[in-house]
Amino acid sequence: MAGDEQVPLGSSRPGPNPQTNALVKLNRNDGKMIWARQVLPHDVYDWDLQLPPILTKEGSRDLVLVAGKQGYVYAIDAGSGAITWKTSVGHHNGHDHDNELALKGEYNNPKHPVTCCRRPRGVETQMALADGVVYAPIVNIASVFKTQEKLSLDIPKGTGAMVALNVSDGSLKWQRDLPQPAYGAATVSNDLVFTTTFEGKVIAST
Repeated sequence: MAGDEQVPLGSSRPGPNPQTNALVKLNRNDGKMIWARQVLPHDVYDWDLQLPPILTKEGSRDLVLVAGKQGYVYAIDAGSGAITWKTSVGHHNGHDHDNELALKGEYNNPKHPVTCCRRPRGVETQMALADGVVYAPIVNIASVFKTQEKLSLDIPKGTGAMVALNVSDGSLKWQRDLPQPAYGAATVSNDLVFTTTFEGKVIAST
């Protein structure tokens, strides 16, 4: 977890930590912020919103598609910054709201050891978009926090997936489970979507 035994759950930085794990829209003329949409306040597990956003249209609406290590794909209204839909992808095991404990000042929960299905995990590498469908390569790796400072994970034992979501509403179009984490991003060509996995294989799905 973020911090150490003296400052558990990021207690050295109380509050939501604005603009972290956020999509930010800036005025291109002067650099001033127009809006910021934080999707994870007070991150305690390094669940970055690290991927480059994808701009698209759904009907007359301009959308921004974004994802990261939280294990969610978001569609955000480009005009207002409002979340249009949010879809869970990959493995989740009940720790998605541990940050809310810290926001309430409950810095001693959860108790160690803590096993989280992330770090690194979720959508680690770039998504792809084609014909109203967004493709997300998934990494599933369990991380065990024995203490605040001791983390163990076994990447070769991880799994992965390629997930196809409808841009209109975030619903699942299809999912292909993979025996190893998908670290190679998603690339669409004609009716195939490609990625590469941890063991060095190229996977094509349709």
